[in-house]
Amino acid sequence: MRKRLFTLLLMLCPLLIAGMASAVTYSVAGSSSALFGASWDPANTSTDMTSTDGVNYTFTKEGVTLSQGTIEYKVVVDHSWGTAYGKEGGNDNATYTISEDGVYDVVVSFNAETHVPSMEATKKGSATVEHTWSIIGAIFGTNWNQDFPMTKVSDNIYTYTVTAIWQLQKETMNIRLVPTISGNCLTQARMLTW
Repeated sequence: MRKRLFTLLLMLCPLLIAGMASAVTYSVAGSSSALFGASWDPANTSTDMTSTDGVNYTFTKEGVTLSQGTIEYKVVVDHSWGTAYGKEGGNDNATYTISEDGVYDVVVSFNAETHVPSMEATKKGSATVEHTWSIIGAIFGTNWNQDFPMTKVSDNIYTYTVTAIWQLQKETMNIRLVPTISGNCLTQARMLTW
């Protein structure tokens, strides 16, 4: 009887182990909210990866409009930063460079044995990407937890006007921030008061 029970347990072990392995959820979190639904959100279930063999996982998004630049990302385990895999399976963010604005089909792949993620993007069409610029900071009384969209005035000129919190000689100071933007980089910001 013991021998039969032991044999039965030995036969069930691979099934139990396979069942435990499939309980792990891999998903992608990264810098592109257009691609990943939210920027750097490991809890976002819309980026869960799928697998047919329990080793090779993929996340696919078709027809996503992406702007030129570098996308950073990691594969996270069970929607938590507790275990996350980046470049070459390490802690650094994995990266992929989009060479020009456009509409892309994107596949993020991940091998659960090597822990190495990779990304491929195939351009499917042209797109004009309008950049959104925001300003954030404790200076606005939000303790860095809210950003404020800037308004486009003309090419490469965006503004945000705020009535400041400070009182100078019992007068309210108005501030207008005027950044100079070149490509995807803020190169200069002027603060005007009146």
